[in-house]
Amino acid sequence: MFVIFNSDIFFVFLLLTCNWRCIIKKNIGVIVLAILLSFVFSKAMFSTYHTEQVITSDGNIYFLQYATFTKKEVMEENIKKLDDYIINEDNGKYYVYIGASTILENANKLKKILEDNGIYSYIKNDYLSNSELINKINIIDKEIVKCEKNSEILEKNQEILKILKK
Repeated sequence: MFVIFNSDIFFVFLLLTCNWRCIIKKNIGVIVLAILLSFVFSKAMFSTYHTEQVITSDGNIYFLQYATFTKKEVMEENIKKLDDYIINEDNGKYYVYIGASTILENANKLKKILEDNGIYSYIKNDYLSNSELINKINIIDKEIVKCEKNSEILEKNQEILKILKK
């Protein structure tokens, strides 16, 4: 079944009455105006959108783990050179974390800054079920994304560690 729409009838009419050159010559002003208006309106529409890194609250967190110790005395001796850390004791092992972030890029940034200062760690992905805690960390992570100075990133990391200590 063949259906002819109004625009199809207009198109066929144009083809029968003029050739393409005639159509373009007659409507060049309208074509240029349409292109310019579409550019202006699309520019205005897209300029209203703000691009930000999307941060989800799904519970994923990236810890910077400094080390794992089986003896408390050895751990205490080794953490003396650290300014900020949290300790998690689990099954007789002491896990020492020196940073955390809900954004992997932030964790990598922090890891590099600490390595430049001679403190080595590795990134351990974990899950936190406390959504309130994750939301607090997310707020600080949004600020870290905007930080340009290493000292600012380290200060924000201190804030995150304080939240996790509670």
